[in-house]
Amino acid sequence: MILYDRTENEIISNNPKIQEDAIKLFENKINCQLPSEYREFLLDKNGGHLKHSSFKVIEKCFPTPHPNGFLKYLEIESLYSLDKLNEALK
Repeated sequence: MILYDRTENEIISNNPKIQEDAIKLFENKINCQLPSEYREFLLDKNGGHLKHSSFKVIEKCFPTPHPNGFLKYLEIESLYSLDKLNEALK
């Protein structure tokens, strides 16, 4: 499981807000329900760009000397909006 440390980064989004029904339409299109955390992200930000493209995640892997797993860094520039996800399915 990967947990995003939100205190270290900011998502900048100029994307239009979406409603729950748009997510449900997308889920019906892909015949799969999105995880609740991702649904909340889409409703809040609907994609965007990260202020810093490198951020820390905590990956829980056991056995490990650290009780919370170990730290890794990811490089991500942008997160897709629902419109971009729909375009990718065409």
